[in-house]
Amino acid sequence: MKIYNVRTNINEYQYLEHKFDANDTSMQLHDADILCRCQHITESLTPPEVISTRPKLKRPEFWNFAPFFTFAVSPASLEKVRHFLEEAGELLPLPYQSQVFSVLNVLRCVDYQVFPELAPGRLHQAKAEGNIPHSIFRDLNRVKLYVSETDGNPATEFKAYVEHAGMTGLIFRQVWDSTQS
Repeated sequence: MKIYNVRTNINEYQYLEHKFDANDTSMQLHDADILCRCQHITESLTPPEVISTRPKLKRPEFWNFAPFFTFAVSPASLEKVRHFLEEAGELLPLPYQSQVFSVLNVLRCVDYQVFPELAPGRLHQAKAEGNIPHSIFRDLNRVKLYVSETDGNPATEFKAYVEHAGMTGLIFRQVWDSTQS
């Protein structure tokens, strides 16, 4: 098994950003961690107005959604990866330019303070005990997204599918490999 940190590529692609307005009652900048709490928020969410930052860059399939520590998926790409994303959490609507993007709210979280056996350096033991979530998950304390990969099969694994399909906007950086512990 391998674990990858998942980030968006804001150097090469456009990204979405909350358009701040002091009178806005939707998600506010002080709620930037709202999508990092691993809690359902579908019922209480009013999507914020967003703008595209750096609009001269290419449009990706996966857009950074600043400052909420997650990504939004373009409507045209959602059906390709919907089953992976719904397995990891809930998809929240985000209107932008007459389209409705989907923001991933990850509900599978690993809390290294509550489960110290999952802390970096102890992942091999955690996997052996069955404590590593399958596919996409979040580090509750560091607001990072991760993805696990066991065999690189695009039919069953998010990272493999994204790379096989040539989808754009995400960067996967390996942080752990069970064969190198």
